[in-house]
Amino acid sequence: MLPYLKKLRHYAGGLPLVSGNYVSSESLIGVNVDPQLPPEDVSFAVVPTFSYFEFIPLHRQQNQQDMTSDGGDFVEEKPAVPLSQVKLGQEYEVVLTTFTGK
Repeated sequence: MLPYLKKLRHYAGGLPLVSGNYVSSESLIGVNVDPQLPPEDVSFAVVPTFSYFEFIPLHRQQNQQDMTSDGGDFVEEKPAVPLSQVKLGQEYEVVLTTFTGK
């Protein structure tokens, strides 16, 4: 939702915006723990019963010359860690496997 927040606020006028769930086309990932917060302050609790989740730690690039070819400013640090090893404040790329193996 964050990439679209400026446009959403423009079109919503004064209506409050709520970011209820964190979903993908494959699975529900998490639910908003405090729906009254503005979208930029939201935290999500992972719902581990829908899929198996792994998390690839991400670190910001320090040197502009070392940027990846796709223009991103994050570097993946492998290996992926399970939900039980996720650290608060660390940014991750979510990898999920549904229970049907997809």
